[in-house]
Formats: sequence, C-alpha cells, structure tokens
Amino acid sequence: MFDFDRNTQNEPTSPAEDRQAFAEVVACLVAYNFGEDGRVTPKSCFKGFEAYSFGQKKAASAFATARVAVALRRVSAVAAEAAAVDVLALGSAKGGTGVVVGP
Repeated sequence: MFDFDRNTQNEPTSPAEDRQAFAEVVACLVAYNFGEDGRVTPKSCFKGFEAYSFGQKKAASAFATARVAVALRRVSAVAAEAAAVDVLALGSAKGGTGVVVGP
C-alpha cells in the first residue's frame, strides 16, 4: 500500500522508489487510456453494454472519462512525478525484451 500522507513539514513520507513505481503506473494509465482530445475511448467492451457510451469502442465515452478522472484525482499527489515519466522508455513488467507498443 502506498502512503501519500505528508509529515508536518508537508514533505512526502513514502519511499522514493515506491512513489516512482506508482507514478509510472499512473503515467501508463493516462498514456494508454486518454486520447488526444482528452477523453477515454474504451478499448474493449462487454456485449451487454452496447447501449451505453462505455460500451462503444469507436467513440469517446463521457462516463469512462469521468471514471478514470476520479481515479486520477485520488492519486494527484504523484501527478508531477507521473508527468515526468516517459512511458515508451519503461521496461516490461514481465521481464520481457519485446518492443514497446506506444499509446
């Protein structure tokens, strides 16, 4: 679990490597989900949700965008670190040596 609490001098109390790892996750969440228009277009959908905006893979979804924005708001403490991450330079989480597929 990540501790984003701050001490009395308003300094982060989480270990630097934990904050960096979490910032990388947040950066990937943004890079691979938000389009250039700043909205989320679902990449895969369950057939039962075809009638809803989040059930369409061809158009941006206001609902999906709002849900991802809520998640990002909760981790805003690492926003500066996440903005500095180059997601294309990250290694594989599985230890592979494959080619990075960019957002």
